[in-house]
Amino acid sequence: TSYNISLRTSYINRLVAPLAKRLLDVEQSDFGYSDINLKFHHKFTENSSLSLSTYQGIDKVGFATTTFNDEYPDIAALKADNSIDWRNNVVSLRYSHLLSEKLFLSFSASTVNYSLDSRSSNFYNTVITPDSVLTEELDVFANSQISDRNLRLDMEYNFNNAHEALFGAGVSNHIYNPSVISKEVVV
Repeated sequence: TSYNISLRTSYINRLVAPLAKRLLDVEQSDFGYSDINLKFHHKFTENSSLSLSTYQGIDKVGFATTTFNDEYPDIAALKADNSIDWRNNVVSLRYSHLLSEKLFLSFSASTVNYSLDSRSSNFYNTVITPDSVLTEELDVFANSQISDRNLRLDMEYNFNNAHEALFGAGVSNHIYNPSVISKEVVV
């Protein structure tokens, strides 16, 4: 039996945030990624084994800015908060068995999930009079998801060292789910 675990993350935001604030005139920024890999492998006998593998990864980018009105410097003309997050999740289970010296069988089941979230929130202030401000909000959220489910059976027959036959069957289910949600509010 063996296993492997690996973790990874980024601290790039600590470097990029001060630069983005200075060079791009943003109030806040968020950059980064993290992921984890896990693998477990177990041999039942010399001829059969089972392995489980998984991966999860998250990446993100975000900015927040405020622009002020030149005529009324105390009133924000535009506040914007924009972000993009994407995620990957993979899980795979595989059973392998050597049925004879010439015949090898492998069965696998896996799932893959991908999602992308994008959000843009904007607040617009229009000064009607110094005491009256019209605030408008536009919030757009987009989410896309792709999911795959797979089952596969593979067999390998070795006639001799020079010739082999590979055969098997598989089934896949693909699900696509894009969506966009938008709201506009006038206060």
